[in-house]
Amino acid sequence: MVQHPTGATLLRFSELVPEGRVRIFAVASRVAAMLVFASVAVVHAAATSPASSGVVKVGVAEYSTFFLTPAGKLYSLGPGNALGELGTAGGQAAYLPLATDFPAGTVIVDVAGGLHQSMALDSGGNVWVWGGYLYSGNPAGGGSPDKFKPYKVLRDNLGNPFGNVVSIYAGAFIDAAIKADGSLWVWGDTSGGLLGNGTAGGWTEYPTQVVMPGGGAVKQFSTGYVANALMQNGAVYSWGGHGGYQSRRDLGLPYAGIDAVDYTRPQLVSLPSGTGSLVAMAASGSGARIFLNDLGQLYGFGYHGELLGQGTGAANVAVNLPTPKRIDVDLGLPLPVSKIAASSTAFFAILSDGSLWAWGDAVQGEVGNGQGMDWAHAYNCLGSGTCGISNPGGGGGPYKWDWGVGELIVLRATRLFSPGHRFSQVFSGNAAAFYAYALDTDGRLYSWGRNKTGNLGNGRYPATGAQSSTLPNSWDVTLATEVNPLRLRSYACVVSPFCVAYPADASCQLSGPSAGGVCVPSDALFADRFE
Repeated sequence: MVQHPTGATLLRFSELVPEGRVRIFAVASRVAAMLVFASVAVVHAAATSPASSGVVKVGVAEYSTFFLTPAGKLYSLGPGNALGELGTAGGQAAYLPLATDFPAGTVIVDVAGGLHQSMALDSGGNVWVWGGYLYSGNPAGGGSPDKFKPYKVLRDNLGNPFGNVVSIYAGAFIDAAIKADGSLWVWGDTSGGLLGNGTAGGWTEYPTQVVMPGGGAVKQFSTGYVANALMQNGAVYSWGGHGGYQSRRDLGLPYAGIDAVDYTRPQLVSLPSGTGSLVAMAASGSGARIFLNDLGQLYGFGYHGELLGQGTGAANVAVNLPTPKRIDVDLGLPLPVSKIAASSTAFFAILSDGSLWAWGDAVQGEVGNGQGMDWAHAYNCLGSGTCGISNPGGGGGPYKWDWGVGELIVLRATRLFSPGHRFSQVFSGNAAAFYAYALDTDGRLYSWGRNKTGNLGNGRYPATGAQSSTLPNSWDVTLATEVNPLRLRSYACVVSPFCVAYPADASCQLSGPSAGGVCVPSDALFADRFE
């Protein structure tokens, strides 16, 4: 045990996972707080309660998470709200879910989150926006909006009323909407040619239409290294990406002559013979995307084909997949696919029998199969002689991912739950989101992946803001585990295992300016201790 300066007890903790699997998050040794993981083919963190989650959709963003109820009420979750991404009344932080601050009577039907901005769609086809970076101008069409409060987007760049929207998307710094007529509209950071009109783009304050070749109607839109649009007729277009070496090779086009392609205009991606009709798309934020056809087959392409079952699974080796290829056979999926989703570095599929499968980069537990980096010894910190010193810079270190793609590849799709456990939805996002949620057919909700700001809805938060920012992988959950965020009544403040081993490190101070904000346990259940 470690004593907090206030006298509270800091507890090292271990977690016994149902079915006998143990994850040790901290050990007594001062050398390191070793993470130990079991590699398993089927992972099932058993249900702990018969209660339904009361959630029909989860909006996944880097610093915030949103839960939509059947009644159209939206709840926000996140311990920080400096840029207004939660949309809560008065800019409140939400250690426990709080209602997003919409006008009375507003019924929300969809939600999306980017890096620091958020958006929602109401039942009348109106788009609401809140949070940072989208408010340098006047995107809500009426004064300078308070970034903490949802505002309705009233007009487009031509001054016309903006509405009749049927789907929304939030990227890192860009928002998008598709109207009932299939027209695609984007605003925010459109640099790198994302307007698709032959210009470099830039800061776009109001929704601006991306006119697709032939006036085609768009079904889905996403951005990563580049933008992709799945059309209602099943065609696929790619554009954008600043014209760099890697982004050009992420367009889904043959590499021969790729440097001469006009990336500022939508380019038609040639699909293999026999592809069938594409009905859904899911794009990671790391140079890979997948497409589902009407036969339940998967196709994919991208600069990082190792996220798509290509190559040998060797770490840190980019396996280019220049043009679309059928991949469900490579992945070993045994049945037709019915639904797909993607995080920034992993992919998910629900098959025709309701089973849930995942693959991609598991370095932060984002695949959900029990694999994850040994963060106590990541990036050879012991050999460098700096294992006891946290790294506040951009490089990796103890409990800090270095943003490299493909460091722990799960090459073949892995079933996440025992046979017979059926799922209806899987949710994630590609704007620096390294976690996911899934909803089973009984209404139970499960989450896994990085939890640096309590994104997983399990009531566990970093003890301080400094630990969250400099040791962000201290709270990873590598096993898909049941949560019930709308029924949480308390939460715990959890000290990084690194700080258990090295409490004198600058990142580990539990009070004072260097703490960067302190998590205060919620009630009597946790008031006298940190975990």
